[in-house]
This record gives sequence, structure tokens and C-alpha cells, in this order.
Amino acid sequence: MPHLVLIKAGPKKMHHTYKLGIIYLMIMVSAVKWVDEVIPDAPYAITEDFMRKLFDEYNIDYIIHGDDPCVLPDGTDAYALAKKAGRYKQIKRIEGVSSTDIVGNNIHTSLPFV
Repeated sequence: MPHLVLIKAGPKKMHHTYKLGIIYLMIMVSAVKWVDEVIPDAPYAITEDFMRKLFDEYNIDYIIHGDDPCVLPDGTDAYALAKKAGRYKQIKRIEGVSSTDIVGNNIHTSLPFV
């Protein structure tokens, strides 16, 4: 049976309201019936060590991302290692659906209470 693990990358240092938005997003995503596990605070750049951890400890088969570009600050592809290893799959991005937008909306609606 397929096992879906969601990995959410986030900056190491973030404003507390953004962090609340990420926490809210993690709770929301954890409730989705197709998501079996959530890995918070994943590195934005997929390193060899993190990729090995995903494959060995979490037993995932592929790293999957939408077809929108995912470029590191130095201009390189964030998923180059996974692609090189043959463990990357790309899916069509759904226009208008973005975790960044969800977090932003959560922050915007909760600001008076934070």
C-alpha cells in the first residue's frame, strides 16, 4: 500500500507569526486522509544526507514536487541530487494552490490575535 510522507521546508529563522502559519499548515495537512506522515523543518536544499534519511528511515520511493521551478540561492536545482539518483517525480502544479499562500492567509487572519 502506498505511503505518503509530506515534507515541508521552512527557513531556520522565521518570524513567530510565520511559524504559527507553518504549524497550522502542518496540522491541516496531517488531517488529510492521504497523508500518513509529516516531516516538518526539512531543509530547502535536498542534501545527500537528508535524501539518504528519507529513503532509509522513512522508506520513501520518490521525492515529488510540482512543475514550478525550485531553485536554490546559488541558481542550482534544489532537486538535482534526487533527479540524478532517479528518485524524483514531477507532477503538474495546480495554479492558485500554494502552501505559501495558505500560510500567508493564516498569518493574515490571525494577526489581530497573535
